[in-house]
Amino acid sequence: MKDCNGELIQELINKKNYNLIEIKENENVKNIWCLSKMEYNKQCYILFLNKDTYENFNGYKQIILSNTRNSNIPIEIYFVVDINMISEEIIYKCIQNNMVILDFKNRSIKYVGNIEEKIRSDIEQSLQIITNRTIEKKNFIKNNKGTSIIIAINIIAFILTLFLNLKIGAGVLEINTSVLYKLGGLVNIALLNNQFYRFITCMFLHGGVAHVFFNMYALYAIGPVVENVYGTKNFLIIYFIAGLTASILSSFTLNGVAIGASGAIFGVLGAVLIFAYNAKRKIGKGLLYNIIAVIFINIIIGLSMPNIDNKAHIIGLVSGIVVSLGMYQYNRRKQ
Repeated sequence: MKDCNGELIQELINKKNYNLIEIKENENVKNIWCLSKMEYNKQCYILFLNKDTYENFNGYKQIILSNTRNSNIPIEIYFVVDINMISEEIIYKCIQNNMVILDFKNRSIKYVGNIEEKIRSDIEQSLQIITNRTIEKKNFIKNNKGTSIIIAINIIAFILTLFLNLKIGAGVLEINTSVLYKLGGLVNIALLNNQFYRFITCMFLHGGVAHVFFNMYALYAIGPVVENVYGTKNFLIIYFIAGLTASILSSFTLNGVAIGASGAIFGVLGAVLIFAYNAKRKIGKGLLYNIIAVIFINIIIGLSMPNIDNKAHIIGLVSGIVVSLGMYQYNRRKQ
């Protein structure tokens, strides 16, 4: 499913309840993916052709008919092919053979043969969903500049960390403590030696692939909410105040080297909590209950696992709540 039809296949499976079948390669045809679904008391099959398989569509049709010859259910077989993969002279031939010709590049249907309206509708709706998702992805950076910048800095910092880690012969999954210290990991305030930059740099360092992935995924999920509600400037204020407060206060009891964006991310969670509470009459209590559950689960996970600075998480959460509550009260007075 690595060709251009893969995304459409996935959408039809996930949202339209089609079943995935693999027609395996033999001496006459190559391996191909096929979807099946019962519609109007008929078993419908959709085969996704590419430049290597479209000329053998009759061969695939015969395989399905052979495999279902003992069935009493009527069979309908349809083919989907990307117009960019076929030549113009065979388009007419395709239309006459129950084919849907897509312009997958532009997410549109170009030509439709003799197929069930429901099948066509499923394909059109799935293409529209894919189009909307693509637009959303393109607009993510434009609409969420603060979140995008912070994620980008964290990723760049991790690439540098990984490079230095590999340079000293350490692995990929876990970063050596000496590398984290060298790049600005946080230590106990008594050992800081006026290196106050560590309060900030530690927020952009991570101890491994899983650490940076889960933190950035969390920021990707909740950052846009806070940025859209509070604005980019206020989002950055909440993020950095929560992160700095967590770094400074937790450093008084810190043992070893501390790193990670979790304190700042918990601050962002606190901002979502304040928004959800204040907006519960307009949007309902669903978001409020969900964010409380997320906070609770993350605190429990932190308490049950070693090498997690729970104090920094809680300090970041409280800082985010206080700062966003102050912003809410300030805006309320202005109105």
